[in-house]
Amino acid sequence: MVAFRQACAEDRLDVADHLLPALELLDDQPEPGSPVGEAYSRIVQVSKDRRRLKQST
Repeated sequence: MVAFRQACAEDRLDVADHLLPALELLDDQPEPGSPVGEAYSRIVQVSKDRRRLKQST
């Protein structure tokens, strides 16, 4: 999860996307607050942030 968070923080979604399947193997039924649930939330947030940046430029 630490590597996933770091990848998101550094806007390395290619790396985050690569790490997500490993997280999914650890928790095949993600719930809010679980590591995979948190990963999905981070991906959604990063995507929203990217869209806002594109709209403002």
